Amino acid sequence: QSLTFYARRVADRIAFLTIFRIGERLRANMFVYRTVADPWVRAFRENPQKMLLDLMPEIAARCGNFAVASEVEVRQVSLTTTRGHRRDGVVFIGDAFATTCPAQGDGINRVLTDVDCLSSTHIPAWLETPGMAADKICAFYDDPIKVAADTRALRASIYAKRITTETGLEWRLRRLRNNTARQLMVFSRRIREGGKTAEPRA
Repeated sequence: QSLTFYARRVADRIAFLTIFRIGERLRANMFVYRTVADPWVRAFRENPQKMLLDLMPEIAARCGNFAVASEVEVRQVSLTTTRGHRRDGVVFIGDAFATTCPAQGDGINRVLTDVDCLSSTHIPAWLETPGMAADKICAFYDDPIKVAADTRALRASIYAKRITTETGLEWRLRRLRNNTARQLMVFSRRIREGGKTAEPRA
């Protein structure tokens, strides 16, 4: 079971915070659209508990009087695509080929798609003839299934940032739609849970 919290202000540039249990402790992953050198990031590393409660006061109601037990680890991720990869004898898959936003969870799907394409189609074909020239390798990079998975992941990464940070009317309406949908999901879940625990009436 996990908890997910969303920022209240676009200016915070926070996609979401997710909290889940590992053993006797809770781990939190927060995805923000800032660079490591941003003063906001430095301030958060110095006092994460205070900033979390300021940004998302509802955390206290769900997690109680929590304390941050370890230093904040920061990992900056940039959207990248490998160049010069069409060569003899080597193939790049997953994040080694192209990096997408981890907040969307597309990385796992991409690497599994790559492995499936390789194991079911390309490696058997490569082994039918001697050598491992670039033209063989390129058949994998040009595989429509792989290309589609990479394209979807990149598009989702760009969309996720825009819906978190853009301030135009279109994006405000999109956020309103998403927030409304989340609230309805929470409301319906509470109704279901309430129905399960309600005492029968005479």
